[in-house]
Amino acid sequence: MPTRTAHARLEAPATVRVEVPFTLIVGLAPTPTAGVLGAGFQVPTGPLTLTVSLLLDGFRTADGSSPVRTIVGSDDVPYPAAAVDLVAVGDPAYRSSRSILAVYAVDGHQLGVATRIIEVRTDPIPDAPPAPVSRAPRVWALPTGSAPDLEITVARGNDRDGRVLQWTAHSPHPEVTVPSEPVSRAMDERAAGELAQRFMRGVEQRRGADDLETYLRGVQFIVGDQVPREIWAALASAASVAGRRPTVLFATADPFIPWELAAVPQPWDRQRPALLGAQTDFGRWLYDDDSDVPAPAPTVAAEEIAVVKGQYAGSARLPEAEAEADHLADSYGARLVPAEASAVLACLEGDPPADIVHFALHGKLDVTGVQDGIVMNDRSTLDFVSIRGVGSGRPRLAFLNACQVGQGQQVLGDPAGVVPSFIRIGAQAVIAPLWKVDDTAAREFAERFYTAVFSGRTVSEVLAEERTRALTAGAGDSPEATTLAYLFFGHPRLTVTRRQRRQEDSHAATPA
Repeated sequence: MPTRTAHARLEAPATVRVEVPFTLIVGLAPTPTAGVLGAGFQVPTGPLTLTVSLLLDGFRTADGSSPVRTIVGSDDVPYPAAAVDLVAVGDPAYRSSRSILAVYAVDGHQLGVATRIIEVRTDPIPDAPPAPVSRAPRVWALPTGSAPDLEITVARGNDRDGRVLQWTAHSPHPEVTVPSEPVSRAMDERAAGELAQRFMRGVEQRRGADDLETYLRGVQFIVGDQVPREIWAALASAASVAGRRPTVLFATADPFIPWELAAVPQPWDRQRPALLGAQTDFGRWLYDDDSDVPAPAPTVAAEEIAVVKGQYAGSARLPEAEAEADHLADSYGARLVPAEASAVLACLEGDPPADIVHFALHGKLDVTGVQDGIVMNDRSTLDFVSIRGVGSGRPRLAFLNACQVGQGQQVLGDPAGVVPSFIRIGAQAVIAPLWKVDDTAAREFAERFYTAVFSGRTVSEVLAEERTRALTAGAGDSPEATTLAYLFFGHPRLTVTRRQRRQEDSHAATPA
């Protein structure tokens, strides 16, 4: 279908007064709107039906109507727009600087999210209103090709305590039932971070214990309880319409909760475990309304592969991880990179070049930040700050087969950690475990993973089947805990295409 570029239009006063109506113009524009970061949408040429869902935490519509607007465009009106009268809620629980988020969709396919920051005052607005708040609004254009069956966005609200998350869902299938307006749920971010770390330690302490199976099931129930029932209904509807395991893109501002481990209250596939990450082909991604996070790509082309090989002395040695690295070198011509900070950072910058970089070594989560990140041969740690310092990296897929590095953190209010750093330097897909993994199970999982994806299977499909395999295997076994630890950040339809290097260049010498 022919497309053209349009931009989000969100026009409103820079400053408003509580409980005094103001007008927001929402729609499309031929050029970026002042105050809205200008990444464009690809929209169909000719007639179109645009749906804009406004996330109005701290605001309300003046007439009590739905915050969702359907706007019709045509050849004569290529950039349709509508006026929405809003009111800023006069509640001290909300910040004075509040964001209005607009989720754009055409024919059910989510295009992206635009943000407008408005300063809300309780006192009269002076004749010369202040300049717009410097906090940068942004538009994030989600993928327009290979659309997932359901796209879920979880964004922050505007409350001062940072407890509100706002959920929206869209589908390219008109028959899928999605919430008519955003759904708000309270979640304390500090408590969520503490809970995620408790899950991590709880699983690690129960390796081989009698209650590992029930503990993991408890994690699943607790996470599942945080998903609004409207979102569960949308997921079930997407599964029914797709007639198979649905593909789900889950873009979230929450850096802590392992949503793929949520227990499905009424599973739509009775042949699979009642786990969101097994009932769907699930890809998560970062949503951040304060900075420009790239959209996940549906394909990764890989010619060059590198594997960072940990070679530790004494009791820290990981023979299985060493074998894992050697397998990738022997089977796929991966270049071996020593687990030394200078060598790893050079690889991320392109020396040696690597479209896929695999890590087979130790990892460690330290919330104090003293020894946090990927453990080098000399026992020092390469943390997420150094990775972020690369700026723009070469790898497009990173597989971090290192304990605990999938755990999310928060720095200055933004998602942080090893995984977000890889995404921000250009990775289009990242796989990493939440907790400590069994060495043998981790090696075997990595070997099965590459065999599957290089044969054309999607990454999320492989992970869904691995989770199913783990939960239907030996209950309470440590391989179960290992396989369930892996999170996948990327497009749920992601495929990896590979082009073999010339034979004379296909092997690198093992570092001393």
